[in-house]
Amino acid sequence: MAPMTFDRRQAIAASTAGICGLAGGAHGAWAQAATSRTDRNGPNGPAALIPRRLLFADPAKSAVRISPDGRRIAYLAPLDGVLNLWVASLDDVGNARALTRVTDRSLGPWVQWLHNNRHVVFFREQGGDENWQAHRVDVETGDILALTPAPGVRCYIHQTSHHFPDELLIAHNERDKRFFEIYRVNVATGASTLVQANGRFAGFFTDPQFKVRFAVRYADNSDHEYFQPGPGGQWELFARIDASDTMTTHPIEFSDDGREALLARFARARQGGRHCPGHGDGRDAPPCRGRAG
Repeated sequence: MAPMTFDRRQAIAASTAGICGLAGGAHGAWAQAATSRTDRNGPNGPAALIPRRLLFADPAKSAVRISPDGRRIAYLAPLDGVLNLWVASLDDVGNARALTRVTDRSLGPWVQWLHNNRHVVFFREQGGDENWQAHRVDVETGDILALTPAPGVRCYIHQTSHHFPDELLIAHNERDKRFFEIYRVNVATGASTLVQANGRFAGFFTDPQFKVRFAVRYADNSDHEYFQPGPGGQWELFARIDASDTMTTHPIEFSDDGREALLARFARARQGGRHCPGHGDGRDAPPCRGRAG
């Protein structure tokens, strides 16, 4: 095919036609968009906005938890527009009753049954400070008792165990806001005993016997270092997890007797005196199980 050539007059004419075509296309696109908006809004004006409550309101029920004996459920649900704690028999959920009647701010999104099937733990804050204080309620009597200090103290449930149905481990930072320490709390009486003080670790790992088995520290290079108590009470290095593996490599649980630890993909880390290598090709390794301590 022979090349096309234009003289000056033909080039100007072609350019003018192109500009007009672009303008016409833009006008057509604007007209189409306007027509589309009109069709969407309808003949009677703009369509109604979605009510914000449909997007942001609390659900009818949340944080539903079944009691250890399988007879009752506890959950959060609104009472006069504020999330409160409710309990119901699994055989008659429609006749649930409110265990709390807070009116200022909704309860926190955590609910925990104790293994005695009588007490439920819930959390409150003050003025939106997110310093959650743990409380328990007796589902038989309705009695409510604070389990951790306030104000200005943040806490979380560290562990429950069927071995101690009236107790749980709670971590809070009353002594030093930088570090969480572990306390053993009797939910019936509210008595609290310090189990593990803390002045250097990011957290701890306990077993079903309520014994502290690991402490974790973040190294300067972002590796995670796991320590275990030595025979003389000093902390001894148990495993160092490379920073690139920390999202998938961590303790999961101890066996009920506390003799074995199940750890997720301890890649190339010493675990119980042996190595648990990954596949080496980027695939996840299976969980490791071995003696600890």
